[in-house]
Amino acid sequence: MEPDGLTTLHEVALLLKSLYFYPGDFILKYVIGSDLGNFLDLSVEDFGGVTSATLSFFCYFMLYAIISQIREDLKRGFDEIGKRKNGKKGPKTL
Repeated sequence: MEPDGLTTLHEVALLLKSLYFYPGDFILKYVIGSDLGNFLDLSVEDFGGVTSATLSFFCYFMLYAIISQIREDLKRGFDEIGKRKNGKKGPKTL
């Protein structure tokens, strides 16, 4: 980032890249130096690299899956509420 106070397209691209790598870098921060990190031969050179990108991908994938499940549960819950208001009984759940 330049200290001139202007935001350029290049700076936006760098910001998006940094945001993508944050979850993987965060995980690497705590794994590097541990027994697992030593076994996997992880080092500070892996920040912003393929390992970080892979970890970030799985983090964002899990976030997407969780949000999708919550949306589905909410939709199903609202459908049940609508059926009860109309006098219809929905399926029994445990």
